[in-house]
Amino acid sequence: MHGLMKLLLVLLAFSSAALATEQDAAVPDKGALAAALMHKSGMDVQIELIPDQIKAGIRDAARHGSPMDVVIQDKLVSALDTQSLNRDVKDYLVAHMNSDEMRQVLTWLESPLGQQVVAMEINASQPDMMMKMFEVFQHEQARPGRLERIHRLDEAVLSKERTKDLMINIQVFFGMAMVAESGSAQRASYSLTRNNTERAMAPMWDELQQVVTMMYLFTYRGLDDAELDRYLEFTESAAGRKYNQVLYEGLSYAFAHAGKSLRQSLKSACRARQKGCDGTHPYPLV
Repeated sequence: MHGLMKLLLVLLAFSSAALATEQDAAVPDKGALAAALMHKSGMDVQIELIPDQIKAGIRDAARHGSPMDVVIQDKLVSALDTQSLNRDVKDYLVAHMNSDEMRQVLTWLESPLGQQVVAMEINASQPDMMMKMFEVFQHEQARPGRLERIHRLDEAVLSKERTKDLMINIQVFFGMAMVAESGSAQRASYSLTRNNTERAMAPMWDELQQVVTMMYLFTYRGLDDAELDRYLEFTESAAGRKYNQVLYEGLSYAFAHAGKSLRQSLKSACRARQKGCDGTHPYPLV
């Protein structure tokens, strides 16, 4: 669980960065605009890091005495296919944003400050940044007016409900692997696993909110107050709020999709193994 929590926080860090019915949905350049958003925001690059982050989490769990079954590890890493994740998020952007909103966001992302913010978010998403985040927290929260600005940013970028939904879907994805390790992959449905996960995570939300605040303080520590205020202007604008909402919902949707695919993959693999995926074949450290 220790290693898994660290991995969940890493995945949440990189994230900090109903189908449309209007005629705009048929505009032929929406796919290109969405692809540009994925690239300019750094989301496509960060998604490419996920397999290595997963392997790092597996290694960390093994070091703490919880090696993962060889079949389960293979299926876990394979289910987070980066092309599929990128496609799911991009498709969600296309379905839920109009072209004008996308162009407004691209204008921001292509600005000098927008590029600086994206670089900060990519840097903060690296797994080795976690300990540094804790080291600078006390200093950053003591800066006058800093916490107030960070709380405004948190509200504009991530509503608590969106945070919860994303974290639950990430946890459910890994929960599929845990269920398989217990030998019960055939019995637990996706919806049951999600309901159980949501109940189990309920006591964590207050702590998670504190970690998100810490993460933002660390990520944007290089911005002075004037720069952070300009970033807030964007995040609190209609286009900024819509963009962040759709981006996080899209990422949550991609993880939910991956979790359902993983369950089917694990069911087939464990059935073929006959003995089930029972954790008796630990994978060597990768």
